[in-house]
Amino acid sequence: MLVELLTRKKPSVYISPEGIGLVAHFTMLLNQDEVCDILDGQVIEEGEDEVQQIVAIAAICLRVKGDDRPTMRNVEMKLQGLQGNSNNNIGMQEQIHELYGLTFQYGNGDANDNCRSRQHSMGEEMVLSASLQR
Repeated sequence: MLVELLTRKKPSVYISPEGIGLVAHFTMLLNQDEVCDILDGQVIEEGEDEVQQIVAIAAICLRVKGDDRPTMRNVEMKLQGLQGNSNNNIGMQEQIHELYGLTFQYGNGDANDNCRSRQHSMGEEMVLSASLQR
C-alpha cells in the first residue's frame, strides 16, 4: 500500500517498460538507488524528507520472508513517529536501519535534488488516513 501511495500507480494495471509489475519495479529501482524515478512528483514535492523514511518502511514491508517483514502495528508506529518527529528524520532512518538491517541510499542530499522539497508532511497524511474506520 505504501508503494501505491508513494508512486500514485495502481499495482493491478502498472507494467514498467521492462515488463514487470509495480512492486518488482519499485524494488528494482530501490536496489539501483534510482527509486526517485518511480515516485510521484507531487509526493516528492510535498513529502520532503519524510518520503525517504516512508520509502525505507515500504522496502522492509516488501521483504520476501514474512518473518523479515514488520507487523502492521510496527509500521503504524514508524509512520506515527514520522509525524511526531519530522525534525528528527535522521534518527528515524537510523532506527529503521538498526531494526531491519536495511541498506538504502536516497538521493545525493543536494538541496536541488529532485527528491526534496519544501511543503507538507506526507507522513501526516498517511497517519491520518490510517486512523479512518475500515
